[in-house]
Amino acid sequence: VGRHDEIDELDRLLHGGERHGVLLSGPVGIGKTRLARVCAERARHAGMSVIHVSGHSTAEQIPLGALAHLLPAEVLQTDTSSGELARTIVFQRARAALISAGGGERLVVVVDHAEHLDELSSALIGSLTSSGDVFAVLTQRTSGREPLAFDELIRNGQIAHLELGPLSDTDLDVLLYRVLAGPIDLDSLQQLTTLSRGRPGALQQLVE
Repeated sequence: VGRHDEIDELDRLLHGGERHGVLLSGPVGIGKTRLARVCAERARHAGMSVIHVSGHSTAEQIPLGALAHLLPAEVLQTDTSSGELARTIVFQRARAALISAGGGERLVVVVDHAEHLDELSSALIGSLTSSGDVFAVLTQRTSGREPLAFDELIRNGQIAHLELGPLSDTDLDVLLYRVLAGPIDLDSLQQLTTLSRGRPGALQQLVE
């Protein structure tokens, strides 16, 4: 509801070939993750392989912490004591493993909370996106002050940036009608739209 233009743009980016990904940004509850999932569903429907990654503040200091669940155990094993060389070997193995996960086709990588990726996971996804080996769908919670994740790729035009704004009161009315299977009292509708400030995630919490 209320995201038809964004979905059309995601379809265009996914199939156009001129960009290698998209960053969806906006405040908490605005619908970034939901929109990323819609993009993933449409990619699967088109026959593309999709994998999901999530950054988390508790794993920011763990190399490849965000990608560990996708990688074979041998990727992280090295037979050298040199830190930088070991890091390079692991990076190349992980890169090859993720490319292989696409089965020869372009892989779609959905990354929720991209701002919390560990350094090595961020470098790996950035490298794969820059080279066009994957199409990255990234989400980032923003409040208007912090730098964007993968900002260099955005500046270079390799990935697009869609900043999600609030839904209109009309969209929220439609959303509530569908969820509640009927119309809602006007005073209650006004309170819910005012408190949620156009954020469907906040609206969901209020209704629940």
